[in-house]
Amino acid sequence: MGGYRRRRGFAIAVVVVGLAAVVYLVVHLSISRSPATRHPSASNSTATASPSGSTGYRTLGNQIIGPDGRSFLPYGITVFGLAYPHWQQRVSSDEDQIRATAQYWHGNTVRLMIAPTNLLQNNLPDNRHFMRAIRREVSTAESYGLNVILTAQYERTTKLRMPDSSTLRFWRILAARYKGDDRVWFDL
Repeated sequence: MGGYRRRRGFAIAVVVVGLAAVVYLVVHLSISRSPATRHPSASNSTATASPSGSTGYRTLGNQIIGPDGRSFLPYGITVFGLAYPHWQQRVSSDEDQIRATAQYWHGNTVRLMIAPTNLLQNNLPDNRHFMRAIRREVSTAESYGLNVILTAQYERTTKLRMPDSSTLRFWRILAARYKGDDRVWFDL
């Protein structure tokens, strides 16, 4: 029974990460179709490195193209620790899950559920500590060669049903920090 639950949980995680990848593609494709914002390396027929030597990810049709120029399919798990009100007690467990994703499950992506309310609290020292925890989990994942999908998650900290102005503030903070990191994707 435990093996079934583990396989079922892993299958659900793969589907969730796959859906996040689809969101990434939709957002990226809508941006890349605009001539003013199209990346110089984007092409309808080939996948080549950009002139600047960037080895990042990009899209080609309905595929994500990895740094090696081949089609990339994200698979891994979702980690929930930073989505809880008492997130401090869960960072170590999150890191263990991230490590297991890379070492034992041979995943290539981890999705971090993050509560915007934890980052946007009025108590400034908590905000710094929480941002440090986000950076720590992202760094841990990247140190194991994993890509990271960041997701805003309100369920455990508030009754907010839909994104609002706080969500925009949350994404602006994370975008400023990770905009140049090709391994960090935003689940919008």
